Amino acid sequence: MATRKADDTAGVEPDTKAKTEDNTEETCLAVPNASDELSKEAFNAAMAFGLAQARAGLSAPVDEVLDRLIAALSEG
Repeated sequence: MATRKADDTAGVEPDTKAKTEDNTEETCLAVPNASDELSKEAFNAAMAFGLAQARAGLSAPVDEVLDRLIAALSEG
């Protein structure tokens, strides 16, 4: 039986996936692929990083973030 990934099932276009991954790397977000497992240590590190950002006031409204992501994907 063939193994399928979540992006295969969802029908994500390869170029859209690549652009999203590039933007994710630029914003320093650690987002595992659907086939990846996040270790307890990696999860704790990601949560500590996010908490430090929140405490430092490094946040933005979700609507603003989504608008920037959509604009970046449209430009690319």
